[in-house]
Amino acid sequence: MDPKTVIILLAATLIFSGVLYHLIARRLPAGSGLNHWGAGAILFGLAYIGRLAWVLPDAHPGALVLDLIMVMSAVLFLLGIRQWLDHAPVRLSMLAAVAVGYAVLHVGVVMVWSAKGRFVLLNVALASPSMASSCAARRSSPYSCH
Repeated sequence: MDPKTVIILLAATLIFSGVLYHLIARRLPAGSGLNHWGAGAILFGLAYIGRLAWVLPDAHPGALVLDLIMVMSAVLFLLGIRQWLDHAPVRLSMLAAVAVGYAVLHVGVVMVWSAKGRFVLLNVALASPSMASSCAARRSSPYSCH
């Protein structure tokens, strides 16, 4: 299968899964976290489609916007797991700080290391909320060794 087809299938899976999460969340009590997961999946899928539709140079502002959408989607997954585990909600100012911080880092990294730096930064930024989600779930597990 060619890479474009794989990206389209992955994006479609993310978007349809996101819609499914929203539909399931309607049947659950408020604050289940599924709405965050659904929004994260939909936005991530749309960012993939945007990347495929517009082949942008690394220094283009549109590339930053699409990367930022991916990063904030990963943060939405983290917020969803935190909500699912009844952890304290994250303030909006914290989300804004993450977005601004990533944007500043992105611009600096692209200026110094171009595409390679951008790929490393994006991968680290996407892995960080995933690691935080795993840690949050582990701490809430009855099998955790606090």
